[in-house]
Amino acid sequence: MYFSLITSTPGQERQATREWWDCVRKRAEPYREHQLLWRFFPAPDGSKRDFLFRREDTQSLPRFYVVSERPASSPGMAWSVRTQPYQPKLQAGDCLRFILRANPVIAVRRDGKSIRHDVVMHEKKRLLAEKGVRKWSDLPENERPLSYELVRQTCQTWLEKRAVEKGFAFDAHAENFAVDAYQPLRLDTADKKNNDRGIRFTSVDFSGILTVTDPERFQKALVEGIGPAKAFGCGLLLVRPL
Repeated sequence: MYFSLITSTPGQERQATREWWDCVRKRAEPYREHQLLWRFFPAPDGSKRDFLFRREDTQSLPRFYVVSERPASSPGMAWSVRTQPYQPKLQAGDCLRFILRANPVIAVRRDGKSIRHDVVMHEKKRLLAEKGVRKWSDLPENERPLSYELVRQTCQTWLEKRAVEKGFAFDAHAENFAVDAYQPLRLDTADKKNNDRGIRFTSVDFSGILTVTDPERFQKALVEGIGPAKAFGCGLLLVRPL
C-alpha cells in the first residue's frame, strides 16, 4: 500500500485550480472529483477503484490525502505528488490521533430490500413517530433535542459500532473527541428526463484519540476505509502517533 499527498505545484496553482474546477463544476456528473483522482492512478476502463481519498483545502487550493494499492503519479506539471510506502506497524494498545470523514448510515429493511438512511434523519423520523407528530417543529421544545446534540449522539453511536468491527476503541466523552461539519449533500445527475433527483448523502468529520484493540482488523480499516460514499471522499481513516 501507498500513502500520497497530492497538491498543486508551486507556481502552477492557477492551472491546477483550473483543472480541478473543470472536473467538479459540472454538477451533472457526480463523480467528477473522483474522476480527477483516477488521473493519478491510470487503469483500463472498468477497473475497480483501488484508492481512498480525502480532500482538504488550503488557501482555497485543493490538497488530497490518498491511500492506494498503487503509487500515485502526476498526470501533468500542475500537480505535485509525494508518495511513500504505507505499512504501519501496529500493536494492541497503541494510541493514535485520528481524523475521519464518514457517511454515517443505517440499513433499514423495506419491501424485502435493504435501504440506507442517514442516521440523523432516521432518528428524527423515529422521534416524530414516537410522539405522533409529522413535523420537527411540532415537537414541544422540551422534547426536541438540540440539533448539535442529535448529530453528535447519533453519529457517535454509529462510529462506536464501526470501531468494534474495525479493531479500535475511543472515548466519546473525552475532550479531544469531536463530531463536526455535519453536511447533507446532493449531487445532481444527468438523467433529468426520468426525474432523477440525484445522489444524496451526508458527510461528517470525526476527530480524537483511539486505541488499537485488534491490529489485524485495524490495519484492514486503514486501507479499506470505514462506511460508504468512498467515491465522494468519505471513509479514509487518517492516523498519526501521539
